[in-house]
Amino acid sequence: MLFSYLYKKKIVLPLSITRKIFMIMAITIAPTYFLSILWLKLPALLYLIAGAAGILQLLVLFYFVKLILLVKKNVTQKFTTKYLWILASIAFILKIILQVLSVIPFLSYYAFSFRPIVIGYLHLSFLGIISFFILAYINQVLIAQGKQISKTGALIFSTGVLLQEIVLMIQGLEVMEFKPLPYANLILFFLAIMIGIGLVWIAITVSKSANYKLTQNSST
Repeated sequence: MLFSYLYKKKIVLPLSITRKIFMIMAITIAPTYFLSILWLKLPALLYLIAGAAGILQLLVLFYFVKLILLVKKNVTQKFTTKYLWILASIAFILKIILQVLSVIPFLSYYAFSFRPIVIGYLHLSFLGIISFFILAYINQVLIAQGKQISKTGALIFSTGVLLQEIVLMIQGLEVMEFKPLPYANLILFFLAIMIGIGLVWIAITVSKSANYKLTQNSST
């Protein structure tokens, strides 16, 4: 989607960067799957392959940052789009780093044996990377039509996601004998409601924009 958006904006990306990002990600998708099942006590060969693939994905971060800097120079973005894409980029970088760190046996043991850490990692991937990026992309499409998603809705949603990650991280520290966070599950419940409110708020603004466009087309 990112490359599609840049293509529509007629931004020519260096073929060397895009090719390297694509090739590394394509080659390492299957091997890095083993990083998610290290708790199965994989054979040494598969363990080494998974570790090498994870380290190789660190190269993606180098080329990804170069790509982001290039896009920043050539694309004018509204605050909401920039804010969401920054969050998505940070989430992507953290995801790759945490994925590689899971190769370390000590960290791998706690990561796969404690539920809040697993949930936090999944939230980082799905809410942090995918949701933030898609919302930013939708916002850019709406901007081309003279509209944009609700800043308030985006702020409520992103705040809920970030606070959930913090609470889950604090819960994860309990395994290292840190003091438990009081009412953590109740806090997570209310933060989930907060995320839902933010999404509904955003959906309403997108729906209004779509209805406005249909009305404009029918009147002409």
